[in-house]
Amino acid sequence: MQTLIKNYNLSIAAKIILFGAFFITIASGCFQLEHVLPFMIPVLSLLSKVVFILSFIIHVIICIKKKKAVITKYDCILLVFFAWLIISSILNGNSWLSHFPIIMKTLAIRWLLSLSIIYQKKQVAAVLAFTFSFIIYLNFFFILFLPGFFGYYEGTEVYLLSTNYNQFGAIFVPAIFINLIALFSKKGKISSIIPLLSVCFLSVALEGSVTASVGFALILIVAIFVKNPKLIKLGSISLFIGIILFFITFVIPFFSVLDIPIVSQIVESFGKDMTFSSRTRVWLYADFQISHSPIIGYGVCDKESYELLLNGFVNPHNIILHILLNGGLVGFVIFVIFVIAGINQIKSIANLYQRQMLIFTSAVFLLMSQFEVYNNMFIYLFLLFMYISKDYLSQHADFKPLFRIAQG
Repeated sequence: MQTLIKNYNLSIAAKIILFGAFFITIASGCFQLEHVLPFMIPVLSLLSKVVFILSFIIHVIICIKKKKAVITKYDCILLVFFAWLIISSILNGNSWLSHFPIIMKTLAIRWLLSLSIIYQKKQVAAVLAFTFSFIIYLNFFFILFLPGFFGYYEGTEVYLLSTNYNQFGAIFVPAIFINLIALFSKKGKISSIIPLLSVCFLSVALEGSVTASVGFALILIVAIFVKNPKLIKLGSISLFIGIILFFITFVIPFFSVLDIPIVSQIVESFGKDMTFSSRTRVWLYADFQISHSPIIGYGVCDKESYELLLNGFVNPHNIILHILLNGGLVGFVIFVIFVIAGINQIKSIANLYQRQMLIFTSAVFLLMSQFEVYNNMFIYLFLLFMYISKDYLSQHADFKPLFRIAQG
C-alpha cells in the first residue's frame, strides 16, 4: 500500500510566476511579432533561455530532494530522436541548430511540470492549461476585433499564433489535451471545457480551415453529446482506420480512388478539389524524395530545405512524411516508439471515460496532422502531455502496455 504524501498548495504569487514561465516559453515558440513588435522577438528568446536554465536547476533540485529520477523515458526518447536528427543532418550536410531551441523549450515545460512532485498536481496542470487557454482566447480576440493587426506575409494575414491559420491546430489540440487533464484531475465537469472547444472551432471555421474545423467539431460534439466511453472508443477506432485508409490511398497511393465518383462528390462537397489544395502533388514529391533516402532521411529540414526537396512547397503537409523526410525509417521507428509510450500512459488511466476522451483527442490530432506539418515544439509537447497523463490521473492495477518497451 502506497504512502500518501501531501503536496503543498501553490500560492497566488507562485501561480503568477509559473504562468509567466509557461507563457514566455509557449509565446517564444509561436508568437508572430515581426511586423508589430519586432523588438520583442529577441526579448522573448532571451527570457525563454532564462526559463530553460532556471527550470533545469529547479527540476534537478526537486528530483534530488525527493529521490526521483532526473531523466525519464520521455526525456530519453526525445533526446535519442533529436540525436538521430543531428546524425542525419550531418550525413546530409544540413544544419540541425534550428531544432535545438525547439527541444530546449519542450524540456523547459517538462521540467517546470516537475513542480507537481512537491506541489498539488492539479494546480500545476491547471496553471499550464490556463496559460494555453489564455493564449488561444487572445488569438481569438485579435481575429474578431483586430484582423490584420500582425501584418501580412506574401499577401496573406499573419496571426498572433502563426503565419497561417492552418497551423492553429498545433497549439489548439495540445491545449485541449492539457485542459482535459487539468479538468479530470480536479474531477470537474466536461461542460467546463466547452467554451475553449467552441473558441478553437470558431477560430479555424471563421478563417476557412476545413480540416481543423472538422477536427474541432468532432471533439466538441463528443464532449457535448457522447457520454458512453464505448461509443467514444468506437469513434477513435473509426478515426484510426480512416486515417490508415486515407494514407495508403492518397498520401502513398498503393491504390487510387481519386476517380471514383462518390469519393469525388464527398471531397467536392467540402469545397475542395481532388488534390486537397494541391497536397496530393506535394505528397508525391515527398514520396519520391523518401524513396531516394529511405533509411536516414535528409536531417532537419527548414523552409528552404523543403522548397528544394519538394519543388517549391514549404513542407510535405503530412506528419508521417515529415518524420520520414527528416529522419528516414530509423527516425520514424524512434517516433513510433515515442507515440506508443504516450498511448501506454493514457491506457493506464483507470477512469474509462477520461481514458477514451484523451485517446479520441489524440486520434483527432493525428487526423489533422495528415494535412499539415505542425510546429515540432507542439508535437513534442502533445507527446509530453500524453506521457504525463497517468501522473495526474488515477491508474488501474490491471493495465497491460501496448508494448513492453514503452511501459513506465
